[in-house]
Amino acid sequence: RHRTVRVPCPALARPLRILHLSDSHLMRHDRAKMAFIRRMTALDYDFVLFTGDVTETVEAEHLVPSLLSRQPTYGAYVVFGNHDHLRMPRQWMLREMLTQRFYGQGTQSDPLAMKANFEAEGKWQVLINEARAHDVDGKRVVVVGVDDPYTGAGDLQIAMRHVKQADVLIGLVHVPTNLASFAQRGFHLVLSGHTHGGQIRIPLYGAMVTQCDLPRQHAAGLHQVERTAVHVSQGLGAGKLVRLRFNCPPTAYTILLGG
Repeated sequence: RHRTVRVPCPALARPLRILHLSDSHLMRHDRAKMAFIRRMTALDYDFVLFTGDVTETVEAEHLVPSLLSRQPTYGAYVVFGNHDHLRMPRQWMLREMLTQRFYGQGTQSDPLAMKANFEAEGKWQVLINEARAHDVDGKRVVVVGVDDPYTGAGDLQIAMRHVKQADVLIGLVHVPTNLASFAQRGFHLVLSGHTHGGQIRIPLYGAMVTQCDLPRQHAAGLHQVERTAVHVSQGLGAGKLVRLRFNCPPTAYTILLGG
């Protein structure tokens, strides 16, 4: 599915068109999923922002450059998720899902090698606790990418050292946790994923699990943390353990920020 979400931002005279992608959990045989992402990235966007769990296997890392059909006006940025960092056997995935705890079991990926694979062909830029600034109609728009909090790689404080001045702050982080830290630093928008929107949503109840400390009612969609708008993606895929979705279709989002 594709949905459009409007987020007010008085600092911007015109809306920025942002494509928010997340949680593709890409494997080599996911041809339909890759084709959908390519159709979405072929459209005209100012930014394309991918909030982690891009790949499920090392082999799939080499497919990431081909997902971007058209270069957006300002930049295409990625942050890593826990499945990018850690290749876990199914039994450990099941344990984490049932207990809602992180055990850190699995094969650790080499982040620099993974970054090189993602950035091959010069299309995407991976942000590892760093920021990029852009001049947009005379306003300084800064995209801040925080590495995965779930595996302990994320550090917002280090990322903010790269921010000297900003009219608009956009944060990317895989797991929507510790959101008050973004709000305290004046972020206008934070994009995240990880929850898959619950992946299995029960009518009148909502998300069965969120895989983080986020309340169930905020497992997908837009909500506010103080003055910061937080958008949590339902994601585009699922991990190897449970490939089933119910009442929670894979979704890409157009975020209209400002205007």
